[in-house]
Amino acid sequence: MDINHCEDCGYQANNVFRDYCPECGSEDYIVIEKEPKWFCVSIYLVNRAYGGPEEGGWYFTCGEPVERAQVFLKTFWDFSQALMYRDRLQNALNICWNYGRPSISSVLSQGRFEALIDEESIPKPFPQQIPHFE
Repeated sequence: MDINHCEDCGYQANNVFRDYCPECGSEDYIVIEKEPKWFCVSIYLVNRAYGGPEEGGWYFTCGEPVERAQVFLKTFWDFSQALMYRDRLQNALNICWNYGRPSISSVLSQGRFEALIDEESIPKPFPQQIPHFE
């Protein structure tokens, strides 16, 4: 996770991508990389959603936490441990829950279950806002 910091007024914000400070307008707005303090591994149902008709139609990847899978949710202080758990969980999902499910790029897709890692956040649907075609 990145933190933006204004050297003029001291304003700080997480993951705000701007070239100027939203508080005072200063251009001395720098990005400070910060190591996440904890990681959450959980199961999402990931699929593709229709974005719009532009350029012959386009799709974006979206995901929702699976409520019935909350028993598999685990938090870690160490990223390498979260990664190992995520890999083991994904292997189990591929054998059990994803067996026979087509790829998310298929027109027959109903989504695939994926173990994902969130940084300093509980599981929440993504994206938070529907992307716009540019």
